[in-house]
Amino acid sequence: MLQTKAVGKSADVQSVDAASTSQEWETPASLGQHMNVSELNLVDILGALAAKDPQAVSLAQQQFAGVQSTTATAVCSSGHLRTFAMPGMYKSLQQNLLSRPNTDLFLVGHFGAFHGSPSAKSIQKFVLSRDDEALQKAIKFLGLDEAHMALGSGDCDELEAVWKEDGVTGRSCRGANGYRMQLLGVDHCIRLVKHTKKHYDLFVRMRPDIGIFAPMPWDSVDLHKVTYMPKDCGGKADFFFAAPMNLLDKWWDHVLDLYKYNSHTPPDYAIFSNSASTPIKEAGFPAAIVRGEHLLECFRLVNGMVWQSSGQLQEQCKQAQECGLFGDSSAKCHLSLMTEAHQQREP
Repeated sequence: MLQTKAVGKSADVQSVDAASTSQEWETPASLGQHMNVSELNLVDILGALAAKDPQAVSLAQQQFAGVQSTTATAVCSSGHLRTFAMPGMYKSLQQNLLSRPNTDLFLVGHFGAFHGSPSAKSIQKFVLSRDDEALQKAIKFLGLDEAHMALGSGDCDELEAVWKEDGVTGRSCRGANGYRMQLLGVDHCIRLVKHTKKHYDLFVRMRPDIGIFAPMPWDSVDLHKVTYMPKDCGGKADFFFAAPMNLLDKWWDHVLDLYKYNSHTPPDYAIFSNSASTPIKEAGFPAAIVRGEHLLECFRLVNGMVWQSSGQLQEQCKQAQECGLFGDSSAKCHLSLMTEAHQQREP
Protein backbone atom coordinates (compact mmCIF):
# COMPACT_ATOMS: atom_id res chain seq x y z
CA MET A 1 0.00 0.00 0.00
CA LEU A 2 2.90 2.32 0.72
CA GLN A 3 5.45 3.28 -1.89
CA THR A 4 8.41 2.71 0.43
CA LYS A 5 8.79 -1.00 1.07
CA ALA A 6 11.09 -0.53 4.04
CA VAL A 7 8.33 0.65 6.34
CA GLY A 8 5.50 -1.68 5.44
CA LYS A 9 2.02 -0.73 6.61
CA SER A 10 1.46 2.02 9.09
CA ALA A 11 -0.56 1.46 12.25
CA ASP A 12 -3.63 3.18 10.84
CA VAL A 13 -3.55 1.20 7.61
CA GLN A 14 -3.54 -2.06 9.51
CA SER A 15 -6.28 -0.99 11.91
CA VAL A 16 -8.55 -0.03 9.04
CA ASP A 17 -7.73 -3.27 7.19
CA ALA A 18 -8.55 -5.25 10.29
CA ALA A 19 -11.88 -3.49 10.62
CA SER A 20 -12.74 -4.25 7.00
CA THR A 21 -12.14 -7.99 7.44
CA SER A 22 -13.73 -8.46 10.85
CA GLN A 23 -17.16 -7.05 10.07
CA GLU A 24 -19.59 -6.78 7.18
CA TRP A 25 -20.02 -3.43 5.50
CA GLU A 26 -23.55 -2.07 5.79
CA THR A 27 -24.78 0.04 2.90
CA PRO A 28 -27.78 2.37 2.66
CA ALA A 29 -30.81 0.83 1.04
CA SER A 30 -30.80 3.50 -1.63
CA LEU A 31 -27.31 2.46 -2.70
CA GLY A 32 -28.25 -1.19 -2.74
CA GLN A 33 -31.01 -0.49 -5.21
CA HIS A 34 -28.54 0.78 -7.80
CA MET A 35 -25.28 -1.14 -7.30
CA ASN A 36 -23.71 -4.03 -5.44
CA VAL A 37 -21.11 -3.64 -2.68
CA SER A 38 -18.17 -4.27 -5.02
CA GLU A 39 -19.14 -1.18 -7.00
CA LEU A 40 -19.13 1.21 -4.04
CA ASN A 41 -16.43 3.88 -3.97
CA LEU A 42 -14.61 5.21 -0.90
CA VAL A 43 -17.18 7.93 -0.24
CA ASP A 44 -19.98 5.35 -0.29
CA ILE A 45 -18.11 3.07 2.09
CA LEU A 46 -17.29 5.85 4.59
CA GLY A 47 -20.87 7.06 4.49
CA ALA A 48 -22.19 3.58 5.13
CA LEU A 49 -19.70 2.97 7.92
CA ALA A 50 -20.72 6.20 9.63
CA ALA A 51 -24.09 4.77 10.49
CA LYS A 52 -22.47 1.80 12.21
CA ASP A 53 -19.34 3.26 13.85
CA PRO A 54 -18.64 7.03 13.65
CA GLN A 55 -15.28 6.55 15.39
CA ALA A 56 -14.15 4.10 12.71
CA VAL A 57 -15.01 6.68 10.04
CA SER A 58 -12.85 9.24 11.79
CA LEU A 59 -9.89 6.84 11.74
CA ALA A 60 -10.44 5.97 8.11
CA GLN A 61 -10.71 9.59 7.07
CA GLN A 62 -7.57 10.54 8.97
CA GLN A 63 -5.62 7.80 7.17
CA PHE A 64 -5.86 9.93 4.04
CA ALA A 65 -4.49 13.10 5.69
CA GLY A 66 -1.02 12.37 4.41
CA VAL A 67 1.86 14.60 3.40
CA GLN A 68 1.47 16.18 -0.04
CA SER A 69 3.98 17.93 -2.29
CA THR A 70 2.54 21.23 -1.03
CA THR A 71 2.91 20.34 2.65
CA ALA A 72 5.29 22.88 4.17
CA THR A 73 7.64 21.05 6.53
CA ALA A 74 10.09 22.33 9.13
CA VAL A 75 12.79 19.80 10.04
CA CYS A 76 14.24 20.71 13.43
CA SER A 77 17.60 19.19 14.35
CA SER A 78 18.38 19.94 18.00
CA GLY A 79 20.91 18.73 20.55
CA HIS A 80 24.63 18.16 20.87
CA LEU A 81 26.20 18.25 17.40
CA ARG A 82 28.20 15.05 17.95
CA THR A 83 28.54 13.33 14.52
CA PHE A 84 26.51 15.92 12.58
CA ALA A 85 29.53 17.14 10.58
CA MET A 86 30.54 13.76 9.17
CA PRO A 87 30.26 14.13 5.35
CA GLY A 88 27.83 11.26 4.86
CA MET A 89 25.56 12.58 7.61
CA TYR A 90 24.64 15.86 5.98
CA LYS A 91 24.77 14.49 2.42
CA SER A 92 22.32 11.71 3.29
CA LEU A 93 20.19 14.20 5.20
CA GLN A 94 19.93 16.35 2.09
CA GLN A 95 19.29 13.45 -0.27
CA ASN A 96 16.85 11.38 1.81
CA LEU A 97 14.95 14.00 3.81
CA LEU A 98 15.47 17.59 2.69
CA SER A 99 15.21 17.04 -1.08
CA ARG A 100 11.42 16.90 -0.81
CA PRO A 101 9.78 20.18 -1.98
CA ASN A 102 8.75 22.70 0.69
CA THR A 103 11.07 21.23 3.33
CA ASP A 104 13.34 23.52 5.38
CA LEU A 105 16.04 22.61 7.89
CA PHE A 106 16.53 24.35 11.25
CA LEU A 107 19.53 23.56 13.44
CA VAL A 108 19.86 24.25 17.16
CA GLY A 109 23.18 22.65 17.99
CA HIS A 110 25.45 22.95 21.00
CA PHE A 111 29.00 22.10 22.00
CA GLY A 112 28.31 22.04 25.71
CA ALA A 113 27.67 19.29 28.26
CA PHE A 114 28.08 15.93 26.57
CA HIS A 115 25.41 13.75 28.15
CA GLY A 116 24.41 10.30 27.04
CA SER A 117 25.26 6.63 27.30
CA PRO A 118 28.84 5.27 27.46
CA SER A 119 28.64 4.59 23.71
CA ALA A 120 27.72 8.24 23.11
CA LYS A 121 30.69 9.44 25.12
CA SER A 122 33.06 7.20 23.16
CA ILE A 123 32.54 9.14 19.92
CA GLN A 124 35.85 10.25 18.44
CA LYS A 125 34.68 12.45 15.57
CA PHE A 126 32.39 15.09 17.02
CA VAL A 127 32.14 18.85 16.68
CA LEU A 128 33.89 20.88 19.37
CA SER A 129 33.34 24.49 18.25
CA ARG A 130 31.61 26.72 15.74
CA ASP A 131 34.92 27.19 13.93
CA ASP A 132 35.26 23.46 13.31
CA GLU A 133 36.18 23.09 9.62
CA ALA A 134 33.97 20.02 9.15
CA LEU A 135 31.01 21.87 10.68
CA GLN A 136 31.49 24.85 8.38
CA LYS A 137 31.48 22.51 5.38
CA ALA A 138 28.23 20.96 6.59
CA ILE A 139 26.61 24.37 7.09
CA LYS A 140 27.64 25.50 3.61
CA PHE A 141 26.47 22.28 1.98
CA LEU A 142 23.04 22.50 3.65
CA GLY A 143 22.67 26.21 2.91
CA LEU A 144 21.97 27.12 6.54
CA ASP A 145 21.80 30.83 7.41
CA GLU A 146 21.44 32.66 10.73
CA ALA A 147 17.63 32.61 10.52
CA HIS A 148 17.66 28.82 10.43
CA MET A 149 20.48 28.11 12.86
CA ALA A 150 21.45 28.68 16.48
CA LEU A 151 24.81 27.36 17.67
CA GLY A 152 26.23 27.76 21.15
CA SER A 153 26.83 26.21 24.52
CA GLY A 154 23.23 25.06 25.00
CA ASP A 155 23.37 26.06 28.67
CA CYS A 156 20.74 27.71 30.85
CA ASP A 157 22.07 31.26 30.35
CA GLU A 158 21.68 30.86 26.60
CA LEU A 159 18.14 29.55 26.88
CA GLU A 160 17.06 32.29 29.27
CA ALA A 161 18.41 34.92 26.87
CA VAL A 162 16.22 33.44 24.12
CA TRP A 163 13.17 33.45 26.42
CA LYS A 164 13.78 37.05 27.39
CA GLU A 165 13.95 38.04 23.73
CA ASP A 166 10.70 36.19 23.06
CA GLY A 167 8.95 37.69 26.09
CA VAL A 168 8.61 34.33 27.85
CA THR A 169 8.07 34.67 31.61
CA GLY A 170 7.56 32.25 34.47
CA ARG A 171 10.00 29.67 33.14
CA SER A 172 13.32 28.59 34.60
CA CYS A 173 16.01 26.09 33.65
CA ARG A 174 18.14 26.51 36.77
CA GLY A 175 18.98 23.08 38.12
CA ALA A 176 17.31 21.35 35.16
CA ASN A 177 18.39 17.77 34.55
CA GLY A 178 19.51 16.38 31.19
CA TYR A 179 16.03 15.32 30.10
CA ARG A 180 14.50 18.73 30.74
CA MET A 181 17.39 20.51 29.01
CA GLN A 182 16.98 18.22 26.00
CA LEU A 183 13.27 19.06 25.73
CA LEU A 184 13.95 22.77 26.21
CA GLY A 185 16.39 22.51 23.32
CA VAL A 186 13.58 21.20 21.12
CA ASP A 187 11.47 24.12 22.35
CA HIS A 188 14.28 26.48 21.30
CA CYS A 189 14.14 25.01 17.79
CA ILE A 190 10.35 25.40 17.68
CA ARG A 191 10.82 29.08 18.51
CA LEU A 192 13.42 29.42 15.77
CA VAL A 193 10.87 28.07 13.29
CA LYS A 194 8.25 30.55 14.47
CA HIS A 195 10.64 33.48 14.16
CA THR A 196 10.65 33.04 10.38
CA LYS A 197 6.92 33.93 10.29
CA LYS A 198 6.53 31.30 7.58
CA HIS A 199 3.55 28.95 7.66
CA TYR A 200 4.43 25.31 8.18
CA ASP A 201 2.07 22.34 8.22
CA LEU A 202 4.41 19.76 9.67
CA PHE A 203 7.21 19.67 12.24
CA VAL A 204 9.84 16.92 12.13
CA ARG A 205 12.17 16.59 15.10
CA MET A 206 15.52 14.87 14.91
CA ARG A 207 18.84 14.93 16.72
CA PRO A 208 21.99 16.12 14.95
CA ASP A 209 23.53 12.65 15.32
CA ILE A 210 20.68 10.91 13.49
CA GLY A 211 21.56 9.44 10.11
CA ILE A 212 18.86 9.06 7.44
CA PHE A 213 19.96 5.94 5.57
CA ALA A 214 17.08 5.67 3.04
CA PRO A 215 14.45 7.97 1.50
CA MET A 216 11.98 9.29 4.05
CA PRO A 217 8.59 7.51 3.75
CA TRP A 218 6.50 10.66 3.83
CA ASP A 219 3.36 8.67 3.03
CA SER A 220 3.50 7.12 6.51
CA VAL A 221 3.22 10.52 8.25
CA ASP A 222 -0.25 11.64 9.29
CA LEU A 223 -1.07 15.36 9.36
CA HIS A 224 -3.69 14.72 12.06
CA LYS A 225 -1.44 12.87 14.50
CA VAL A 226 1.98 12.76 16.12
CA THR A 227 3.82 10.03 14.21
CA TYR A 228 6.46 8.19 16.22
CA MET A 229 8.67 5.16 15.66
CA PRO A 230 8.90 2.26 18.14
CA LYS A 231 12.19 1.88 19.96
CA ASP A 232 13.99 -0.95 21.76
CA CYS A 233 13.04 -1.79 25.36
CA GLY A 234 9.40 -0.86 24.72
CA GLY A 235 10.00 2.85 24.19
CA LYS A 236 8.92 5.33 21.55
CA ALA A 237 11.85 7.13 19.92
CA ASP A 238 12.17 10.75 20.97
CA PHE A 239 15.13 11.20 18.60
CA PHE A 240 12.96 11.28 15.45
CA PHE A 241 9.24 12.02 15.16
CA ALA A 242 6.76 14.14 13.20
CA ALA A 243 3.94 16.33 14.50
CA PRO A 244 1.33 18.53 12.81
CA MET A 245 2.01 22.20 13.54
CA ASN A 246 -1.59 22.73 14.66
CA LEU A 247 -1.04 20.21 17.49
CA LEU A 248 2.53 21.13 18.35
CA ASP A 249 2.09 24.10 20.71
CA LYS A 250 -0.40 22.50 23.05
CA TRP A 251 1.39 19.16 23.00
CA TRP A 252 4.88 20.54 23.65
CA ASP A 253 3.65 22.79 26.47
CA HIS A 254 2.26 19.63 28.05
CA VAL A 255 5.59 17.82 27.51
CA LEU A 256 7.51 20.63 29.22
CA ASP A 257 5.06 20.54 32.14
CA LEU A 258 5.77 16.82 32.57
CA TYR A 259 9.45 17.67 33.15
CA LYS A 260 8.96 20.89 35.07
CA TYR A 261 10.22 19.23 38.24
CA ASN A 262 13.02 17.23 36.59
CA SER A 263 11.31 13.92 36.02
CA HIS A 264 13.81 11.06 35.78
CA THR A 265 11.64 9.13 33.31
CA PRO A 266 13.29 9.02 29.86
CA PRO A 267 11.16 11.01 27.36
CA ASP A 268 10.83 7.85 25.23
CA TYR A 269 8.42 6.53 27.86
CA ALA A 270 6.56 9.72 28.73
CA ILE A 271 5.94 12.20 25.92
CA PHE A 272 3.95 10.02 23.51
CA SER A 273 0.60 9.36 25.16
CA ASN A 274 -2.50 8.94 23.04
CA SER A 275 -5.29 11.40 23.81
CA ALA A 276 -8.15 13.21 22.11
CA SER A 277 -6.08 16.40 21.93
CA THR A 278 -2.87 14.66 20.79
CA PRO A 279 -3.56 11.41 18.91
CA ILE A 280 -0.52 9.36 18.02
CA LYS A 281 0.40 6.97 15.24
CA GLU A 282 3.10 4.32 14.93
CA ALA A 283 5.34 4.06 11.85
CA GLY A 284 8.88 3.16 10.85
CA PHE A 285 11.53 5.62 9.71
CA PRO A 286 15.01 5.02 8.22
CA ALA A 287 16.63 6.98 11.04
CA ALA A 288 19.43 5.65 13.24
CA ILE A 289 21.72 7.07 15.91
CA VAL A 290 25.21 7.35 14.41
CA ARG A 291 28.17 7.02 16.81
CA GLY A 292 30.80 6.70 14.07
CA GLU A 293 31.37 5.83 10.41
CA HIS A 294 30.89 2.11 11.08
CA LEU A 295 28.93 2.35 14.33
CA LEU A 296 25.16 2.73 14.00
CA GLU A 297 22.58 1.73 16.61
CA CYS A 298 20.53 -0.39 14.23
CA PHE A 299 19.29 -2.51 17.13
CA ARG A 300 16.97 0.32 18.16
CA LEU A 301 14.86 -0.19 15.02
CA VAL A 302 12.25 -2.63 16.31
CA ASN A 303 8.70 -3.78 15.65
CA GLY A 304 5.93 -1.98 17.47
CA MET A 305 2.42 -2.89 18.54
CA VAL A 306 1.18 -2.78 14.94
CA TRP A 307 4.06 -1.72 12.70
CA GLN A 308 5.98 -4.94 11.91
CA SER A 309 8.66 -4.20 9.27
CA SER A 310 11.72 -3.55 11.42
CA GLY A 311 13.66 -6.39 9.79
CA GLN A 312 13.82 -4.51 6.51
CA LEU A 313 14.93 -1.30 8.20
CA GLN A 314 17.55 -3.09 10.27
CA GLU A 315 18.95 -4.74 7.15
CA GLN A 316 19.26 -1.37 5.38
CA CYS A 317 20.79 0.14 8.49
CA LYS A 318 23.39 -2.64 8.74
CA GLN A 319 24.28 -2.20 5.07
CA ALA A 320 24.81 1.53 5.70
CA GLN A 321 27.00 0.70 8.69
CA GLU A 322 29.08 -1.86 6.83
CA CYS A 323 29.90 0.36 3.86
CA GLY A 324 30.35 3.54 5.92
CA LEU A 325 27.43 5.52 4.50
CA PHE A 326 27.85 8.38 6.96
CA GLY A 327 31.61 8.71 6.79
CA ASP A 328 34.14 9.99 4.28
CA SER A 329 33.38 7.18 1.82
CA SER A 330 29.69 8.05 1.62
CA ALA A 331 29.66 8.51 -2.20
CA LYS A 332 31.01 5.01 -2.79
CA CYS A 333 28.57 3.63 -0.24
CA HIS A 334 25.59 5.30 -1.94
CA LEU A 335 26.59 3.67 -5.22
CA SER A 336 26.99 0.28 -3.52
CA LEU A 337 23.57 0.46 -1.87
CA MET A 338 21.89 1.57 -5.11
CA THR A 339 23.50 -1.31 -7.04
CA GLU A 340 22.44 -3.85 -4.43
CA ALA A 341 18.88 -2.50 -4.35
CA HIS A 342 18.70 -2.78 -8.16
CA GLN A 343 19.94 -6.38 -8.06
CA GLN A 344 17.32 -7.28 -5.46
CA ARG A 345 14.57 -5.95 -7.72
CA GLU A 346 15.68 -8.05 -10.67
CA PRO A 347 13.73 -11.32 -11.19
